[in-house]
Amino acid sequence: MKKVLIVEDYVSVHKLCSIMASRLGIEALVAEDSDSALEFLNSEEIGVAFIDQDLKDGPTGDLVAKAARGFNIPIIVTSSNTGIKEIFDEYNPVSYLPKPLDFNVFSDYIKQYCL
Repeated sequence: MKKVLIVEDYVSVHKLCSIMASRLGIEALVAEDSDSALEFLNSEEIGVAFIDQDLKDGPTGDLVAKAARGFNIPIIVTSSNTGIKEIFDEYNPVSYLPKPLDFNVFSDYIKQYCL
């Protein structure tokens, strides 16, 4: 079964995302930086990637997004930033999920791409 990749540096956010995924019976892989995310992309079967636009360690989300596209993995960008046009120009995601996250929508994406 495909897994969900959560690229998020805030512990409270990625813990809640992991709990929601597990309730659906899907394993969540959590990466707090691009290096960890790239390791998962190279070694795991991922159904969808939720990538925070604003990682603390710099603009690494762009690197992860490019790698995910190389693996043909749908990307959902998460951000509290309201610059939606820039997000789509930079990441070319299938969607944008604003923060605070709507966990019903989050769950719908997991169902769509992982089940």
